[in-house]
Amino acid sequence: MSTPIRRATSADSEELVGILVDGFAGDPILMWIYETDEQYRRLAPELFRWVVERTLNVGEAYVAEDGAGTLLGQASSTLEVSDEEDEQIELQLRTVGSDAAEHLLAFMKATHDNHPIGDTAAVYAMWRKPS
Repeated sequence: MSTPIRRATSADSEELVGILVDGFAGDPILMWIYETDEQYRRLAPELFRWVVERTLNVGEAYVAEDGAGTLLGQASSTLEVSDEEDEQIELQLRTVGSDAAEHLLAFMKATHDNHPIGDTAAVYAMWRKPS
């Protein structure tokens, strides 16, 4: 039997953050950004809140009814920003990145510089097994 999936709303934000924090724990890139598990658990929720909020504003998010997973996506054209918006995003990332901000910004810059922009989709998915 398949799990029902529905479009997520801002009311689902904390559930989405929890799915992403749990799902990306131990991810090699995030363990480079956050150098210890303690730092990841302390700081990653703010990053994922930022990602979820941005996605709900400019993209689409879905959540499994049983909380087993989420799908976040947005058109890559939404990644095109003005210099002013870019500065605002950097300030936001410095805030959510806290003491991991330099690694987070380096990762985000590399991702932006190497990601095609235009008519493609940027999709971020994470699934976890129900408890």
